[in-house]
Amino acid sequence: MDQKIITQVLVLFLIVTVGYSSRKRGILNPALNKGLTELLLNVAVPFLVVSSFQLSFSQEMLANMGFVLTFSIVAHLLAILLGKFLFSGMHGDTGRILRFSSIFNNCGFMGYPIIGNMFGQQGVFYASIYNITTTIFLWTYGAFIFTDKVDRHFLTKAFINSGMVATFLGMLFFLFSVKLPLPLAQTSQIIGSMSTPISMIIIGSTLAEVKPLELFFSWKLYYGALVRLLLIPVLVLLCLKWFNLQKALLEVCVLIVAMPAPTMSVLFAEQNKGDVLFASRLVFFSTILSIFTIPFVSWMF
Repeated sequence: MDQKIITQVLVLFLIVTVGYSSRKRGILNPALNKGLTELLLNVAVPFLVVSSFQLSFSQEMLANMGFVLTFSIVAHLLAILLGKFLFSGMHGDTGRILRFSSIFNNCGFMGYPIIGNMFGQQGVFYASIYNITTTIFLWTYGAFIFTDKVDRHFLTKAFINSGMVATFLGMLFFLFSVKLPLPLAQTSQIIGSMSTPISMIIIGSTLAEVKPLELFFSWKLYYGALVRLLLIPVLVLLCLKWFNLQKALLEVCVLIVAMPAPTMSVLFAEQNKGDVLFASRLVFFSTILSIFTIPFVSWMF
């Protein structure tokens, strides 16, 4: 396994423990967590995304961008079919949450910081392209899983949100070789670099709420987490091995689908009076396991 990946995962784990201990000591609380989450998703991550597109335009990068976009569309469509097959016998709220979590993951919240730490600016560039499809599918098919209907409000959210605005703005900068003035570029980099510590501290603080014994009495949690963290990344890796991809591009594509279950499953479950407790446990459990599965998936390259 790449020593760099082991080091990066260890660093992230240590930051998680800072968040965990801060919550246990009363420094953090649910209200602060909510504020930090808003700061992360609406400020730090958009700046990180814009900063990642400050690359020199090249035909190779444009081709890679097209590949990642195509890959993300195909990956989501296949994940929909896989979820229906693997969880066909599970009905009600549990089935919805497991299907949702097999299609989507914590790309924006956890994926960007991890990919950025491991692969730098170019890694976030590819992850941002992948997340375009994720966001559109999330607010259309993802919402449909929980509501059985397509709402105009959800369609608006699919295209008008801080992450998508930052991505499309960054794409324009990249395609037309627009370079931000040095003060703006450095501001974007500094604010964007906050994404990693903020996200890991939030995760650590949130995990401090979980009662460990609650996670060991549901085989469905294990099943859902293993599908999300191992089965899907391994299938993606086996498929992409047939393409002659750059190593960094291959690793980003595989690792971005190896992220844990999405926090959006909890929000959708809450909005539609679903099983919020099961959704929360799946997010927590898969997040804990991902500390070990992400290095394992990296070892397979």
